Amino acid sequence: MFISNDHLRRYQFKSLLDLVNLIKFTLVRWKMNSQQRRQLAKLPHYLLKDIGVTELEQQREVSKPFWQH
Repeated sequence: MFISNDHLRRYQFKSLLDLVNLIKFTLVRWKMNSQQRRQLAKLPHYLLKDIGVTELEQQREVSKPFWQH
């Protein structure tokens, strides 16, 4: 995992535990992004229509890398 120096400068870490917690949170978020996008990719057209998502929006979302929001 890569955390840029600019990203680290935004945080005032009181302890190593703060840094570990940030890394843990980031990894969990990335895993959730990946899982949700895989699930979205599997939804058929009629379910996308039910939730108000177009096929174009679906494709845009599932094509994002896991680290992007």
